[in-house]
Amino acid sequence: LSQIPNLKILDLAQNNLSGEIPRLIYWNEVLQYLGLRGNNLAGSLSPDMCQLTGLWYFDVRNNSLTGSIPENIGNCTSFQVLDLSYNQLTGDIPFNIGFLQIATLDLSCNMLSGSIPPILGNLTYTEKLYLHGNKLTGSIPPELGNMTKLHYLELNDNLLSGHIPPELGKLTDLFDL
Repeated sequence: LSQIPNLKILDLAQNNLSGEIPRLIYWNEVLQYLGLRGNNLAGSLSPDMCQLTGLWYFDVRNNSLTGSIPENIGNCTSFQVLDLSYNQLTGDIPFNIGFLQIATLDLSCNMLSGSIPPILGNLTYTEKLYLHGNKLTGSIPPELGNMTKLHYLELNDNLLSGHIPPELGKLTDLFDL
């Protein structure tokens, strides 16, 4: 697929594809849309995913991906939609994910653990943040109140404790909490 010079959209969603995501996909310089949701893809996410400098849509939800979210995820600066939901991803949410300028971030329904990184409050362009259905612990960071464009913030079905930070009151565009 890296040999197709003008391939901008790769949408193979809702099939029965198996195996790992071919690493050569990540070296297509013009790819903008990668839709692989609803397959039987396994293996881990490659750090090479950030080589796709024009990619704005990355959707691998509802597969069987394992391992952790690559530590360099914050370098995927062109992403507008990142959907890793309904997989079997483990580990902490990487700190540098807070460096993205992203509209939708969906990490729901995995096996992510640790606390919610306060740096997620830097995602000031984000409209949808889905973290539900994981094993996240600790308290809700008050910094999430900085995400003033949020419409959807889903934190349910985790192991969170503490109080609801009053800073969430700044989220005046919020529809769903």
